[in-house]
Amino acid sequence: MFNPLKMAGDMKGMEKMLKPALEKFMNDSGFVKKAELEELKKRVRARKKVRIAIKSKYLVALIK
Repeated sequence: MFNPLKMAGDMKGMEKMLKPALEKFMNDSGFVKKAELEELKKRVRARKKVRIAIKSKYLVALIK
C-alpha cells in the first residue's frame, strides 16, 4: 500500500545524499552562488573607485 509519509522521509534522505554531490558539481562546473557574486561585484566596484582616485591624483600632479 502507498504510504505518503514514508515517501516524504525517503525524499528527505535522498536530498541529504544528493546535496553534497550537487554542490561539488556546481563548484566544479563554474556555477557561483548569488551572494558570492554580489560580494565579488562589490570588490570590483571598490577597486575601480580606488583606481580612478589614483589616476585623478596623478593627472592633477602632472598638470601642476
